[in-house]
Amino acid sequence: MMNSIDVSLETILGVTLIFIAIALGIYIAIAIFLNKFHKLVFGKGSALCWIPVANSYILGKLTINNIYGWVLVICTLLNASISITNNGQNTTVGILPESISSPISTIFGIVQLITLIYAIVKYNKLKNEEN
Repeated sequence: MMNSIDVSLETILGVTLIFIAIALGIYIAIAIFLNKFHKLVFGKGSALCWIPVANSYILGKLTINNIYGWVLVICTLLNASISITNNGQNTTVGILPESISSPISTIFGIVQLITLIYAIVKYNKLKNEEN
């Protein structure tokens, strides 16, 4: 019985590490892309591309405009939550009510993905016009 538990924990740890590696790889790829896009538009890269909430602003700013960048930042912050442990009781507190937090997070994730795809298309168009 102990061996099956050990194998399960090893499997869970392995899968978790794989997901962390994939997420980190995606994050780095997006930061590099945003930096190149910023350099193409403004002539120099930006360190903000590497900062988690700030990169949402950069994505919106480069793709649409400054206002859209700020909307993405506000949406990112609205999806934030914090876990608090008090006397052994774990409580998660979010800005949005729990009933709408999950659907809003899903919608925001889709909007971010569509914005990123549009940014890639816009980057390629600008790159081709430059040549």
